[in-house]
Amino acid sequence: MNQRKQEADYIRAVCTVWIIALWHLPDYMESSGFCVKLTGPLPSQITFSVLAVFTYLSGYFSCRNKISGAGDAFRYYKKRLIRIYPLFAAACLAFAVLSINPKNTVPYLLSGFGFLKYPYPLTLWFVCMLLVFYFFAPFLAYQAGKKSYMVLGILSVFIETVFFMVHKMLDADIRLFYYWPFFVSGMACSGIDISFLLQAAAERGGVKISRFFIWIKGYLIWISFPLYILLAGNAGTEFNFYTIICSLFFLICMYSFGSMLSGKSFRIYGLVREISYASMCAYLFHRPILQIIMIFCGKLSILAAYAGALPVIFIVSHLIQRLYDSILRPGIEGVLKN
Repeated sequence: MNQRKQEADYIRAVCTVWIIALWHLPDYMESSGFCVKLTGPLPSQITFSVLAVFTYLSGYFSCRNKISGAGDAFRYYKKRLIRIYPLFAAACLAFAVLSINPKNTVPYLLSGFGFLKYPYPLTLWFVCMLLVFYFFAPFLAYQAGKKSYMVLGILSVFIETVFFMVHKMLDADIRLFYYWPFFVSGMACSGIDISFLLQAAAERGGVKISRFFIWIKGYLIWISFPLYILLAGNAGTEFNFYTIICSLFFLICMYSFGSMLSGKSFRIYGLVREISYASMCAYLFHRPILQIIMIFCGKLSILAAYAGALPVIFIVSHLIQRLYDSILRPGIEGVLKN
């Protein structure tokens, strides 16, 4: 098993569980005792940071193929379209039918302009934002492939400025501005091999330097996590520059956590891998699934929510992803080839 894949699986699973089980599930639970919506600076900042990690991973895995021309860019767009868009479109319709989002948001979401429709669509705004980022990704990947890092940096800053100006002029979602640096960072880091860097350090400076880097890699989570809690607890509940700093610390925490666990034989990894596999569908469909459950059962108790509804979300999401990958996706790929 590829170590990077294992790291990403652990990170994706933890972040998915946070969003669904701790951030959104309380909305569907009885308001008593523990069953309350998490509020305050720390939970808000953790949620902002979790979405920043998801954005980073999206940039990281979207830049694995070299873009050297229009043909490569077209194949990139087609691959992203096939992987995400049909499931995203189904989720948009489900949100509208179940009145989770207003029906008039569907055209904005499907066209990729959900960030212009205020109030911004619940939950699906994030995937809509990623679609916008994917549009720009081949231009950045092309410059990275040419090793034109100065042009890459200028282009990234220009796009970031455009997001800010669109927010100011059209009241577009400011979250595009905040999350774009994490997407670009993921793309930039996709070609970095930490193992290679450690080996090079060992060859140049001897074993002691290599061991120092390994020590830092192993213990970074214990250094960065307390700093993150300290920062996030005082950052407030709104987006600001502090949010980006906190999210950078959280990203370091998550990668230290994933690196610490990857490469080891844990029985729990099988479950982690399946949660990671179903994570996109779980994010897209957890609110519709919970809404349907609530129609029949009303507000959920702690036991019903975490012993019943939560496993149902991941089982149904896993089935949807398997159905799509095994039956629908091949058909769509066949149609697009012709």
